[in-house]
Amino acid sequence: MDLIRSFIAIEIPQDVKDTIVEIQKNLRKIGANIRWVKTDGIHLTLKFLGDIKETDISKIEARLKNVCNGFLPFILKVKDMGVFPDIKRPRIIWIGIEDASGTLQQLQGKIDFVIKDFCSKKEKRERFTPHLTIGRIKLPYRDAGLLSEAMDEFEKSEVGTFEAKEVSLIKSDLKPEGAMYTTLARISIGHHGS
Repeated sequence: MDLIRSFIAIEIPQDVKDTIVEIQKNLRKIGANIRWVKTDGIHLTLKFLGDIKETDISKIEARLKNVCNGFLPFILKVKDMGVFPDIKRPRIIWIGIEDASGTLQQLQGKIDFVIKDFCSKKEKRERFTPHLTIGRIKLPYRDAGLLSEAMDEFEKSEVGTFEAKEVSLIKSDLKPEGAMYTTLARISIGHHGS
């Protein structure tokens, strides 16, 4: 039986991605030890599922529909920049997501709850921190000062704003040239059709 490596995410509109690509271009000057995320790999991950059975896709979709019906579309602001876990040992370069309404946290919490019996991986992350991963740092990384400086330039930058209208179930195929993403299902947020 085929297992599908998958996750649940909110997809990012093209205009916001274009701005992120510009930021990545500017950050490339800080050295070659960073693997930049390709545009199609930039999304707001709500829940990483790990390997799921193909037969579970429709069940997951039904649960997501159930959850998403209880919410209305909401506005997200893409802004600020940072690294995980910290600037002394940077592993991931991210751009933040701000949600003034608090809807995103609630939506993610409910999805997390209804989907947990499909997850093959138990995540140790305590708190959901909405972010877009734009670069992964290969170790050892010696240019933290340079990275810090380059990021200061964009730290408070506003990348864009968009309305979150749907949640996607996405398949991720790991290939030597990087992950390939396929959207398996799109679920509207709110009761509107589509």
